[in-house]
Amino acid sequence: MEKDNFAFLAIGRPETKGCYCRINSYLKSVIETVGNQFDYIVIDCEAGIEQVNRRVIEEVTHLLLVSDASRKGIEVIKSISKVASEAVKYDKMACIFNRIEDESLLENVDLDGLECIGVVKSDKEIARFDAVAKDFMLMDDNNECVKGTYNALKKFGII
Repeated sequence: MEKDNFAFLAIGRPETKGCYCRINSYLKSVIETVGNQFDYIVIDCEAGIEQVNRRVIEEVTHLLLVSDASRKGIEVIKSISKVASEAVKYDKMACIFNRIEDESLLENVDLDGLECIGVVKSDKEIARFDAVAKDFMLMDDNNECVKGTYNALKKFGII
């Protein structure tokens, strides 16, 4: 789908049992094919390490890992960071925490050297937009989450 200077390509995954090798191979091929046709490409990988581990994304400029404050989420981004350091060519890597109710939960989190560039708090407006599939690009620029995301992306050198 193309609209207002954006192109969106969604590649699903098989809904049946079995290996995901074919879809991962196809995804890698599509990324390589269209990669040079756009100024920016955002690749939103499934939660977890599979796309990094299977080298679906082999070369990116900015690798941004997203997690909530759960122990499992934090361990996953640390694992992805470690594997990506060996398997992915990148210019910058950092993380951002989202759906955070209380920032003090992050005070003693050990990220093994991974830089945290921002925190996006929990937000009822985001929940409302999500519940009715409303375009997040229509959110008010003064929304705290929009501002937090903007500041993190600016700090990361994306915008």
